[in-house]
Amino acid sequence: MAEVIKEELGPQALIPPITTAGGEDFFWYPKEKPELETGFIALGEDVQPSLHDPNMHFNHSALPNSVKLHVGFVKKILG
Repeated sequence: MAEVIKEELGPQALIPPITTAGGEDFFWYPKEKPELETGFIALGEDVQPSLHDPNMHFNHSALPNSVKLHVGFVKKILG
């Protein structure tokens, strides 16, 4: 993931990993199936007030970077 982030968005876009308590949703998969290679990325979308909040909103201009990263991840995985 780090390689793709640097390739697609530049080295300044890669920040050190953060620790999060996670949640009940996608954090369940690697615990239930440890053989799965999983990862989570933060896109700098300025989510307010927080994820899963009924009033959540975010900066939609971050979405094109998300597309670049996900296409890059698929290309990296599939060759």
